[in-house]
Amino acid sequence: MRRMGPSAAVPSKQFDDWLQQTLITTDSHQRAQRLIDWQDAPVARVAHPQEDHLLPLMVAVGAAGHDEAVCAYHEEGFFGGVTVSSFRFGQEGVV
Repeated sequence: MRRMGPSAAVPSKQFDDWLQQTLITTDSHQRAQRLIDWQDAPVARVAHPQEDHLLPLMVAVGAAGHDEAVCAYHEEGFFGGVTVSSFRFGQEGVV
């Protein structure tokens, strides 16, 4: 992120809201397209100035295929203002 602390609160929340919607409420085809076009998300380049920040997510989504996403961790106010989330795909405990 280009910002940390209180100045990150609004943009990180906006991007996280988009990410939550993209990963949890869309089908796998819409999810893939939205992630391809991630730079069109609200404040995308403020939250992630470079593409490499999202590569681990892209790899996980690609490996997940059609598996549904679940938000495994969510915190608002991380490092004094940042909203962060972690996601898992598929059924818990299934390998």
